[in-house]
Amino acid sequence: MELVWLRRVDVYWHGPPSMRSKAVISRSYSHLSNFFFNKLSIAQAPPFALVDELRMIVAQYRGGPVPPEGWKHVAEILADISDAIQKMPSIPGSFKVLAEIAAFPVRVPAEGIALRPIDEFYVPDRGSKYANVFRERVALLELPDSVPMTRIRPLLESDILKDRIRYLDPHVTKRSLPQGKQVLDPDVTERYSSRVEYIARYVLLAAVAAATDRE
Repeated sequence: MELVWLRRVDVYWHGPPSMRSKAVISRSYSHLSNFFFNKLSIAQAPPFALVDELRMIVAQYRGGPVPPEGWKHVAEILADISDAIQKMPSIPGSFKVLAEIAAFPVRVPAEGIALRPIDEFYVPDRGSKYANVFRERVALLELPDSVPMTRIRPLLESDILKDRIRYLDPHVTKRSLPQGKQVLDPDVTERYSSRVEYIARYVLLAAVAAATDRE
């Protein structure tokens, strides 16, 4: 492993696992916390550091496909942000930019994985019946296997995103459209035609019974 010298502004003592833009000293020298953290006052990564890291990746892949390593990194950052906001009494203003930037990995039909803003894709519901059906038709939030959807749901359901998110299932119009030429089925037609007389009798008797009950 190559060792390099870094400036103080390029390091944190401790930071989330997905942070790569700055070195995290505790990963290599956890036994020297008194020296780095107490004596040199190397800061811990602030919450908005993850947002800044995400914005750098967004700028890198803006408007283009995201390779597998970038896709995984973005998902890991979103998961770490989601973990972080669960520990906050209120979400800082610096996190609100997540509602505006193209920071979410989405599978776009005929394009592959790309980054999109929160209101330009659908999120599969828990136990969604339609995700696989519409995966090749609409833009859907897509995470790598290493980051389960449960990791980022707290972020999606947070105050900064919940009013702009679009879940897939409620937007599906449940309508059956028959395909092909209409052809009369003589057997089925005869079967139900023979029962019309009995159905009419039943309806008439039901109407008489209802009128009698009202009297």
